[in-house]
Amino acid sequence: MTNISLRIVDTHGISHDLKFPWSSEQVYAIATRGVGRALILGLLHNGPFDLHVTELSSELPVIRNIVRYKQAGYKVVYANDDITAVKLLFDNDLTKAYEDVFTPFEMSAEDDNELRSAVTWYSILDMMKSHDHFKQLGNGFYADTVGA
Repeated sequence: MTNISLRIVDTHGISHDLKFPWSSEQVYAIATRGVGRALILGLLHNGPFDLHVTELSSELPVIRNIVRYKQAGYKVVYANDDITAVKLLFDNDLTKAYEDVFTPFEMSAEDDNELRSAVTWYSILDMMKSHDHFKQLGNGFYADTVGA
């Protein structure tokens, strides 16, 4: 599992890294020095999650859920909508998405070629949803449970 940590930079420019699970007391001790943004590293497949320190307590239930999915081997991304999330989950590689989502199903070579030529991000999303492989974790977080 990827290490998940919280990086807070205080007003003196000093970075403070806390490993997950971090305590409210640890965050408060650093926050009293004057901080703004915080980065959660290792949480998402598509980069760090940037938020204000004061948002940590309200985001903690979602963060714990994300950690649970990551520990199970699932890829997690942050996106504004379902289609963007699917693209990020497959690194904008429609061929890989098709192979991961449709290939496990038995079909003839002719059907495979026909479907492959017509596949779109919307059809990938529909197939993932119909087989419960696309999870909305809340607050713009999404998980792919196909490859786990």
